[in-house]
Amino acid sequence: HALGMKTANGVEVLFHIGIDTVQLEGKFFKPLVKVGDQVKAGDLLIQFDLEKIKEAGYDPVTLAVITNTDQYDIKVTQLKEVNRQDTLMVVTQLGG
Repeated sequence: HALGMKTANGVEVLFHIGIDTVQLEGKFFKPLVKVGDQVKAGDLLIQFDLEKIKEAGYDPVTLAVITNTDQYDIKVTQLKEVNRQDTLMVVTQLGG
């Protein structure tokens, strides 16, 4: 239900799929990466069954959060739906 990563330049990103989906204990989710994997833009990170999550009564909203915001300026793109190629946000190091 959640995936964290750290970019090469130190940005810490947390992706959280759904509200309270931790209660599903991994049901309907299939991670496609593991700790230590290097990924690039466009790589699939996790698969999940959106319909099953909704049928189970969970809000499927997905959050992308920068956890070390004190070090970066963040400009969020206002999109209601996204694809693999979309830019969610632009993160720039402060003072750089």
